Amino acid sequence: MSPVDSTEEAPTGPPARIVRIAVRDIHGQPATADVKIVINGRPSGSIFTGSGVSQSTVEIYDSNATVQLEATMAGQVRRANLSPGEDSIQFDFDIEALVRAKAPPVARCPDGTTGMPCVICRDGDDTWKICT
Repeated sequence: MSPVDSTEEAPTGPPARIVRIAVRDIHGQPATADVKIVINGRPSGSIFTGSGVSQSTVEIYDSNATVQLEATMAGQVRRANLSPGEDSIQFDFDIEALVRAKAPPVARCPDGTTGMPCVICRDGDDTWKICT
C-alpha cells in the first residue's frame, strides 16, 4: 500500500461515493470511538473520531464498493455492512460518552500513515480518502 498524506491531491474528479459516519452516545451526543474500515473485503484504514467530531467520511472512487465498518466505544462494538447504495450510518451506543481530555481526531491508512483531518490512501489502482 502506498498511502499519501493529506497534503497530496485526491484523484481527478469527484468521488463516486461519500460514506458518512456518525457515532453517538446514549444521549445522542457525538462520541469518541475507533472505527475500522474495510472496502471490498480489504482492510482500508481507520478513524479515531476524537473529541466533538459530529461526522466522519470515507470518499470512495468505486461506486460498486462494499464497505464494512466496526465502531468501538468503551468496549462496546457496533458493526455495519453497507452495500453500494448505502452512504450513511449512525452508530448508537447505549453508554454515555466519557468526558476525556481533548483528543484530536485521526484518519489512518492501512500502513499507519495518518492525516488530520484527512488522509488519502492508495493500493494499486484503488484510491480512497478518509476524513475525520
